[in-house]
Amino acid sequence: MIRRFCTADADRVADVVRTTLRVTNAQDYEADFLEAFAQSVTAESILRRAEEGADFLVVCADACVVGCGAAAPLKGGEADEYELQTVFILPDYQGGGRGRELMAALEADACSRGARRIELSASITAEGFYRRLGYRCKNGERVLNETLGYPMEKFVRQE
Repeated sequence: MIRRFCTADADRVADVVRTTLRVTNAQDYEADFLEAFAQSVTAESILRRAEEGADFLVVCADACVVGCGAAAPLKGGEADEYELQTVFILPDYQGGGRGRELMAALEADACSRGARRIELSASITAEGFYRRLGYRCKNGERVLNETLGYPMEKFVRQE
């Protein structure tokens, strides 16, 4: 089940992000980098993201939050450009379609708000997942950004 984030979810969402970083992303990133990233994710940082206008969703299994993601207007972008943020599914729940369902819901929310283009920063680990969903490296360049992610985009509506 996918539902809207509520403030009571903040601690659990932070746990989902930290666990996924430490387990799933461990194959592609240095432990020190992941730990610093994980330590920066708190209930307060999740609440801030939600308060900044992100359309935050959570994925639940047996009434427990097992995934999350947010769609928000792209900072500094055009009115019809959105970005996906904080997209994570707990390792034990990956591979069962929950990530695809979450992405479809996030894209639908962005489209309902007028999105033409959606971008995200894909971890090395998740790049293939996003490619299978139609995302491509921005400007055709597969180059890591400052947060060690690949800037990717998808055009969801043509002019």
